[in-house]
Amino acid sequence: MSYTKFKFSLAPSSDYDGLEFYSAKFTIIEHNITNGQDPDGHIQKGQVQTVYGQGGEYKFDVGKKSSSDPTNFWKAHFRETETIPNEIPATLYFALSGSLDLEIKDQDRKMTARIKEVGLAAGEPGSPDSLASWWFASIGATAKTEHRITCEAVAAMGQRCYPTFKFEKDSGKLLLMSIKKSLTE
Repeated sequence: MSYTKFKFSLAPSSDYDGLEFYSAKFTIIEHNITNGQDPDGHIQKGQVQTVYGQGGEYKFDVGKKSSSDPTNFWKAHFRETETIPNEIPATLYFALSGSLDLEIKDQDRKMTARIKEVGLAAGEPGSPDSLASWWFASIGATAKTEHRITCEAVAAMGQRCYPTFKFEKDSGKLLLMSIKKSLTE
């Protein structure tokens, strides 16, 4: 078994709109990896990776063998309507469930708003015309189109904001399109 470095890109879009964005910190709460594909334990519960203002990559070292175990884990956590691209993966190398903390600024006040349960997964495309081998999901999110999803994030004092992400077909990147204070904004 040899490790492959999987890179999941997240960046603000060129036409980003909304609250000022500083960083996105992903913390792994649960994970499922195809048996034998992480013998050294590179992926751990509590592992944290951060992408800053202009964007960057979350990196995960795992073997490139897929199975139904991570797929079943994904299906148990996320619905197709909460996933972009809007398809349930056929077979996955790994699936991660965690929180995504967005550090943002509203007027003069910096705050952290948490998307409570987010999923990241890598695997084999679900169909021949599939967009990519990455999936992103959030419980309770609404997929506005096949490639765009709006999530709810909550700050410590209960303020809510609504980040919208878009899966960019050509680059395989997840773009942060906006963070709004309301769904109607």
